[in-house]
Amino acid sequence: MNPSPKILVVEDNALMRETLKRMLEIEGYTVIEAEDGPSGIALARTEKPDLVMLDIMMPYMTGTEVISYMQSDPLLDAIPIIVLSAINQPKQVLKVLQLKVRDYLLKPIDHITLRQRVQAALNGNTEIHS
Repeated sequence: MNPSPKILVVEDNALMRETLKRMLEIEGYTVIEAEDGPSGIALARTEKPDLVMLDIMMPYMTGTEVISYMQSDPLLDAIPIIVLSAINQPKQVLKVLQLKVRDYLLKPIDHITLRQRVQAALNGNTEIHS
């Protein structure tokens, strides 16, 4: 039996982090959590998740800084990233999508959309949604 895919949720808002964790666990995923970019990077290095769900607006390091760091690190660059954000301004969305993330989800996220987008990212679907 294959272990369930491991998803790292990097989100500074504790309520949002817990909500995502519960939704993902219902789908059978193993979830690990980080409340900021530096701890997310550290967990990604040690836990080697199958997918990272990453908030953009966080203290210490923004999500875009985390993406740039992960993509420049040979140990982390193959991990797909789904961005989570409340920012729905076309220029900001485009800027993030140009970083070659797997997907961009607007908060609040409904369970069905989350399930579909996570499955697509884990299955290697390179089509980006917005």
